[in-house]
Amino acid sequence: MQRLDEEHRSGKWLKTLDARLRPAWAKMVREAPVEASGLSDLGPKDPYAEHLGIRFTVISEEAVSAELVVATRHLNYQGSVHPGVLFTMAEAVLDRASNSHGVAASTLDVSASFVASAKVGDRLTATAYEAVLRRRTAVYTVKVFNQHDDMIAMFQGTAIRMA
Repeated sequence: MQRLDEEHRSGKWLKTLDARLRPAWAKMVREAPVEASGLSDLGPKDPYAEHLGIRFTVISEEAVSAELVVATRHLNYQGSVHPGVLFTMAEAVLDRASNSHGVAASTLDVSASFVASAKVGDRLTATAYEAVLRRRTAVYTVKVFNQHDDMIAMFQGTAIRMA
């Protein structure tokens, strides 16, 4: 048990999960269009995410991923991606993940750590992983990486389940 706690604190379990799942996700994305991956089963589309250019690439009970190519419209006055864009991206995948079990859920809170900046042309991938699933609540970790596998931001969010 102590070893598992140490792995969880260090983030090693998440890196291991990333390494195991990324090839499978890439294969899923190549072989099936987004419409066939369960997006329509999760309720109405997210017009705001679509407006920003966020595209869901993987939707499953294990994880949800979305991509965004940073454009000039996503920048703040300093020339890097606006934190609100990253937050929207993270909340969008968290929301899809929390609703992937067939029970309506809504985000209660999200905390964010912005650890690096992203520039125009960067391809960002946000992935939500389920950390805890209970009858009434669920907790998710969302990590955003660029195309070089550099972490840009990390989020933790809690959702309330309407079960």
